[in-house]
Amino acid sequence: MKIRINAISLMLLLAASAAIAHAGVPGLRPAASGDDTAQLQAALTRCAEQHHACDIRLGAGVFHTDVLLVQEFKGSITGAGEGRTTIRPILSRPLRSTRTPFFAEPTLDEPYPVLLHFADGGRVVLKGFTLEFPSGMTVAPYDYYLFGSDGLNITNFLLAAVLVEGDRSAELVTTHVRVIGTDIDNFPGNNLANAIRLQGKQRFSGDVSNYTDRTRKLTRGTFVAHDDQIVKAANGLWLEDANHVNALIYDNQVHANYYGIIFTNLGDSRAQALSNQVLAGSDGIILYQTRERPPEDPSSYVIALNRISAEGEAYDGIAMVDDAALIDGLTGTIQADVDVWGNDIRLLGADVTDGIEIFADGPGDVRVFGNRIRGTPLDSGIWVENSEGTFVAGNDLSGINPSKGDVSLRETSFHCRVIEPGDTVLNLGVDNHVIGQLIASPTTVARASVSALQANVFQRRVRRGLMQRP
Repeated sequence: MKIRINAISLMLLLAASAAIAHAGVPGLRPAASGDDTAQLQAALTRCAEQHHACDIRLGAGVFHTDVLLVQEFKGSITGAGEGRTTIRPILSRPLRSTRTPFFAEPTLDEPYPVLLHFADGGRVVLKGFTLEFPSGMTVAPYDYYLFGSDGLNITNFLLAAVLVEGDRSAELVTTHVRVIGTDIDNFPGNNLANAIRLQGKQRFSGDVSNYTDRTRKLTRGTFVAHDDQIVKAANGLWLEDANHVNALIYDNQVHANYYGIIFTNLGDSRAQALSNQVLAGSDGIILYQTRERPPEDPSSYVIALNRISAEGEAYDGIAMVDDAALIDGLTGTIQADVDVWGNDIRLLGADVTDGIEIFADGPGDVRVFGNRIRGTPLDSGIWVENSEGTFVAGNDLSGINPSKGDVSLRETSFHCRVIEPGDTVLNLGVDNHVIGQLIASPTTVARASVSALQANVFQRRVRRGLMQRP
């Protein structure tokens, strides 16, 4: 479904697209040798050396390349269209990688395992091509700090197809970009951990088993992604560790093993995810705060008109979670202003936890209304926990098993308002205002069963802290 974006969003899109070039690199064609690394790297370097925006034009055909790296790039890469211009990693040798990415600055001799890496910020526009990662792709062995034993001696997946990072200003616009990863049998389930990412400058000292976080957040930026297609990847579109960022993610199709669209640790920012189609094995769309790098200032979010399918052992269709509240038992730690409305959520797996989860809402800043949820979750259609003042009203929950509670207000919820007169509500919280069909509090035996279930769900959610940032 196409939507009309508001005037502010349109101005954002036009301003970000201004990075498109006034001059550029003449159109490139795939090399007869079957290795386009040299010409692609030369084009990126040449553009970065110019003082104005530069356009790299890629002709029709298949370009084969090793990983590419450029600093402070200002310009665009334009293909002949999805399916007409394709960029693939070279298969005749392992792709290059430093042994421990993010512990030292990337260089051409010691790059990170990222196919298109735009370091030190810049203004990047990508449009009209496909990034394809076939089976048989290998990478020089590397270790990644977040994955525990799964992060040692990695050789079968890249960390990202596209990564734009920096600690100053960065802009990323993607449109009509298709990303196709290939599923693998072991972690993280795909040979592409992330499709497209914009993030702060994540750096660490020490080693992967004992490190100190030296991350510096992006100070301002723009992330616009529209009409992109993530055919398959472990994670889809990701914005992380940034302040003063405007993000507009709309009309995309995302199929991810774990997380479809992710906003993490955003301060004083505005992010909108609108009219996307998402199929995810963990969370379709998630707002996440980590213990290590929580936002300094509140941000605002609009999650609206998306069609989300959660499959397998997914957590939620839409989730808002604070790592610190989850692990330390804190309440109301997320101060963001969040509107979740008009979304169509389908719970396809037998082990999907919730349709919408609100965990650690601050005082009355989250509103959940007019959403449609279908399926049989392990817990509830809408789950509210460790939250204060959450507002839930006018959602279509007729497809949820009523015995579980269409809406569940946990013991750690208070001052919440639920107006769902046709639905069942389990209210275990304090001073909540509920209009709905109240379910009686569980008996002692039932509580024991619920506690056992919650212990299992809690462990799965704790693992989210490891899994959510590959």
